[in-house]
Amino acid sequence: MPIKHRNRYRENSSRLVAFVSMVTKTSRRLHRYHLRVFGQIYTWSRDLFDEGLWCSEKEFKYYVTRFHDLFAVPEGTELYVVVGNHDVGFHYGISPYLQERFSSAFSAPSVKFVTIKGNYFVLINSMAMEGDGCFLCRPAELQLQKISRQLKCTKGVGKCVKGMELEHYSRPILLQHFPMYRESDADCHEPDQAPEDLKTQKFRERWECLSRESSEVDVALGVSLSLPISSDRMKPRSEDLALFDELKPRLIVTGHTHHGCNRIHRKDIHEWTISSFSWRNKDNPSFMLGVVLHFSHYLLMSFNRMKPLSDDWVVMIDFPQKAAITSLFNGNNVVVSPNNYALSKCYMPQESTVITTYMVGAAIILIWVMLTYRRLCRRSRLFKKK
Repeated sequence: MPIKHRNRYRENSSRLVAFVSMVTKTSRRLHRYHLRVFGQIYTWSRDLFDEGLWCSEKEFKYYVTRFHDLFAVPEGTELYVVVGNHDVGFHYGISPYLQERFSSAFSAPSVKFVTIKGNYFVLINSMAMEGDGCFLCRPAELQLQKISRQLKCTKGVGKCVKGMELEHYSRPILLQHFPMYRESDADCHEPDQAPEDLKTQKFRERWECLSRESSEVDVALGVSLSLPISSDRMKPRSEDLALFDELKPRLIVTGHTHHGCNRIHRKDIHEWTISSFSWRNKDNPSFMLGVVLHFSHYLLMSFNRMKPLSDDWVVMIDFPQKAAITSLFNGNNVVVSPNNYALSKCYMPQESTVITTYMVGAAIILIWVMLTYRRLCRRSRLFKKK
């Protein structure tokens, strides 16, 4: 091949490499831009690691660094993490060392109370809801009781101690790894729901979901239950007083099952189970965007009928709801308060679609290279004949 045509072929190849590099850099820049524009708060309620309970100290530090590299957030953006069973193990496999290591690395105690623009979030370690009074469960129970007293005091119910009252009352949002108790995913009807052959498989309490007692106090007390309950089960344990009846959440965000689900408890408590964020576990992974607003913006938005200000947006990886932000609006009047929220599920590209795109793209590039090479060879022969 003449030097002239060979250089042109190399130039075309270099342009292709440069184009791929440009696409990669653009994707990264768009990711950073997305974080700056849309996200002030990020939460993660699914497993961060796959083998956090078995890895060495060196491997754990590497995993922590890799997580922060993959899900880096801009300065001024807060990241909250809820521990999962793959991070520290199930309840009886957790040691004080594993718990402390994860908690220190991500500032993630068993129970964490966070206030964001007048909205209250309770982050819970699901494995600490066993209720056996161990080193993990007892502190979590005490912290939940404290939060419950603060909320009741602010609402004007029960006794108040000086400094206990919050700025205003708002039903909290619960973030935890395990779903609340349910028998299976049979009643889940989301686009990213479990496959049909898995939906009817029964969940094991404390393995695939929280126990019946720690989820439903009414059930623990023998109220509205179709099955007979023994006298021992009619006595609520300490964690039975924590979630529905004491905290009275307006929204519950969970993970763990790798599949999406939406359930309603007690007519007004929405629970969203977010599917896996990894292609290894799910062909169509997803995450969710959530909007919550400060209490002081209620009058401003009702009067001006304007969209939320940019600093009102809160993006949460793992944060759920049904349709879109329009649920906050009622006709021409904007109805917004710390008791309202809007959530939208965002779907990542399906792995099968990406693989198909790669295969088709590779085939097109291969055909283009072959045709280009063939055309250059023809020109080379013509050049030699001349």
